[in-house]
Amino acid sequence: RQRQMCIRDRVSTQSTGDQHPKMSEEYDDDYEEEKFYCYHISGFAQGQDFRRAMTDIHRAAECDEEAIDYSENEVPREKWPTFRKKMCRNFGFPEQVGADVVIYEGCERSDIKFIGGYNEFREVLLKRHPCFVNVNPTFHFYQ
Repeated sequence: RQRQMCIRDRVSTQSTGDQHPKMSEEYDDDYEEEKFYCYHISGFAQGQDFRRAMTDIHRAAECDEEAIDYSENEVPREKWPTFRKKMCRNFGFPEQVGADVVIYEGCERSDIKFIGGYNEFREVLLKRHPCFVNVNPTFHFYQ
């Protein structure tokens, strides 16, 4: 399943009556910035870390659906080494990242940042999406 590419940061503001958001140098309780994250997971389906990353992104997206969008790219195992090498070169990522998964973020090509393999990705999810901590860690979408 591939989800559509996501929009960048979304901001909710209170309008002043005209079409522009209210701006003030003072702290404004009506202004709330809501961060939106786009995660991209590439790997081969039989890989343990790919399955774990897909399970975690599904769980995180369920508990924080207003802040997360993601795409998954499942590559046949026999094509994975070549695909991974080309992808890492294309984005300037280290080539010796995780054996069966490469994860990065960015809603637009200019915003792409390397996350790493499964362990790094899990740390990012735990830090950015507090509701993820409370989700049952033994439930797996991909088994």
